[in-house]
Amino acid sequence: MKRLAIIITLLSFSILAQSQNLPIYNQYHFNKYLANTAAAGATFFGTSVGLYGRQQWMGVPGAPRTGSVAATALINSDNAMGLIIGHDTYGYMKDISFRLSYAYHAKLSEDARLSLGLGFEGSMYSFSPSFSDPVVLIDRINNLTVPSKFFPNFTAGFYYYSSKAYFGISASNIVKKKIGKEEALPTQMFMIGGRVFPVSRKTNMDITYAFRLNDDLDIGYDLNAKLIFNDFFWTGLSYRSPKILMAMTGVNVGYWSFGYAFEWSLTKIMLGTYGTHEVMVSYNIPSKKLRSKSGPFCPAYH
Repeated sequence: MKRLAIIITLLSFSILAQSQNLPIYNQYHFNKYLANTAAAGATFFGTSVGLYGRQQWMGVPGAPRTGSVAATALINSDNAMGLIIGHDTYGYMKDISFRLSYAYHAKLSEDARLSLGLGFEGSMYSFSPSFSDPVVLIDRINNLTVPSKFFPNFTAGFYYYSSKAYFGISASNIVKKKIGKEEALPTQMFMIGGRVFPVSRKTNMDITYAFRLNDDLDIGYDLNAKLIFNDFFWTGLSYRSPKILMAMTGVNVGYWSFGYAFEWSLTKIMLGTYGTHEVMVSYNIPSKKLRSKSGPFCPAYH
């Protein structure tokens, strides 16, 4: 059991050190603000509060697990604030993080806006007490056995959106920080874009793409297709490099939204696991006074 937890720790830290994809970024299909600080306020909702959970490789002891709460609020038709608080565990490692951000929405036309966002973020990395068990680890893990420490950083981005399309680029971990002798997280660029196509009078299709790039030139991409029925029920499929398939679905009931996603890797690491599971629940309050006159809002925000 200890050996398996150590392996999970090494694999998870390797993913983080290469910044292939930050844990919370994987859930952008539920909320674009999770991936781009400038997306705060790019919606019809004046206030939105969501809870998000992700259990990776279910059935494997010490597998990565992520939980977060995200809130966005319109101050007026041109200004918005956002906040994310997250908790990640992977093997013997733990990470508590947050992001506090501001976004300004410039009106380009009656049907288009450009948002500019800037945020202050931070992470607290630590190891669980059981990490002191008498096991032999490679130098990388030994170099990381330092007391818990807070690492502040910054994030920035822009986000264009209209009633039919959206596109944005963001950067996270702009200032490089180190844990012990190891670089914690390289700067990561995240690009997301999409377009909504009408299928019928009450059905739309949202086609989304995303690319991830860090300063080590590690590249990842996602391709997503989602059907939205009468703004009430949605379902879709996604492919994420390398070799990951995902099915997702959700429903909107009044001010509430609920979502679920199941992810399955086509690699050997999935042997003996029950896949990766994601859940979302959010409460959204419309703001007709702030956005009805200034429009637009992104129809595929969720």
